[in-house]
Amino acid sequence: MPNCVSKPVFWKIRERLSLAATIEELGFLVMACSFCKCHGMGDRCKMMDGVMRCKECMRRGRSCDGTGVLLSALNCITSEHKRLRLEEKEAAEQLAEYQQKAAEALSRLSRIRSQCESLVT
Repeated sequence: MPNCVSKPVFWKIRERLSLAATIEELGFLVMACSFCKCHGMGDRCKMMDGVMRCKECMRRGRSCDGTGVLLSALNCITSEHKRLRLEEKEAAEQLAEYQQKAAEALSRLSRIRSQCESLVT
């Protein structure tokens, strides 16, 4: 009877390890999950389409919080973020310049109206 219980467990382990080997062979590099990052396994994991866990989490039989974001896509996202930040900074500087010009024009207008009013009275 104990042999009947242990066979499915070994079968599951073999299946899990086989899937981990397949992920290693056919998988793609993604941003590291928290487990791999915390345990010093680098800043990248290997995942495969249709599998929700990285290779290492699959091998160890644990849950995985990996997002599956490709490293190449992450580089694109990072560079786009930097570009947008620079564009935002330039727009903010331009806005400050326009606000200063508007304040100067408003001050000039106020001064001219005041002078016109003092001439009339």
